[in-house]
Amino acid sequence: MPSILIIDDEWKVRAFLREALAGAGFDVTEAGSGKEGLELYSKAPTDLVITDLFMGEDHGLEMILRLTQEFPKAKVIAISGGGEFEDPNYFLKIARSVGAKEVLPKPVAIGDLLQTVQKVLKG
Repeated sequence: MPSILIIDDEWKVRAFLREALAGAGFDVTEAGSGKEGLELYSKAPTDLVITDLFMGEDHGLEMILRLTQEFPKAKVIAISGGGEFEDPNYFLKIARSVGAKEVLPKPVAIGDLLQTVQKVLKG
């Protein structure tokens, strides 16, 4: 069963993602910050990382960049509601340029999530 690390500072989002992914048969680990996520991944790399881009003091773009530099084979899906910016997809576009394989806007639909996870894991 593939393993997935979810990184998001909102426990409700982590719970939603965990339930959807665990229900589909994935082994799920959670982190509430980019720092915690990097520490967990360093100790036990997962098959996939799903990370938010805006997490309190952490910035998901920096975390993705560090993760993919330290672990070039890391597979990452970035998720974001866009914050308070005019173009809610602006940072999702940047996430691709710093190492995310795929991006999903929040709120994330379960069908889109599972389809994207399968796509990234196969790629």
